Amino acid sequence: MFGLTDKIIGALALVLALALAWQTYRLHGAEMSALRASNDLANGQAAWADERAIAAEKLVQATAKNRETEQQLTAQSEKADHEKQTILASSSAALDSLSRKLRIANANAATAALVSSTTSDSSAIEAPRLRDGLALPAGVGDDLIGLTWRAETIRLQLASCEASYERARDALSR
Repeated sequence: MFGLTDKIIGALALVLALALAWQTYRLHGAEMSALRASNDLANGQAAWADERAIAAEKLVQATAKNRETEQQLTAQSEKADHEKQTILASSSAALDSLSRKLRIANANAATAALVSSTTSDSSAIEAPRLRDGLALPAGVGDDLIGLTWRAETIRLQLASCEASYERARDALSR
């Protein structure tokens, strides 16, 4: 019925069919692995994109908060500078008044000394005297007023700087 050649051809056809089936099976498996990897990659990229979007949103929120804090600190600093300038202006006015009074007192004392020297035999003109009898050399009063003004300015600037630092530290610690 079947000869040897027919059996060999049949066996070869069967081996060839099995090889093709095995190759198809392996190809299908490779395609499925590639599809899973592609899906995993797509899911990973989607997750990564979601993470990036979340991080970008947090960055926008943090930037907005920092800008708001910066604006508040700037407004507080401008207000403090205005208050400092107001205090310095009033101090300057008080020091100018004091300086004027000192000049008037020195002029009055010099006039009194001049009048007393013309009525007495004394030829030496005395320095103006303070209320407690101490003599005040010429120019010293103006120097003292200048030093007082400088010290007050430095004190106010230091207080303003320390207050600004505290406001900034409190704002940044929140």
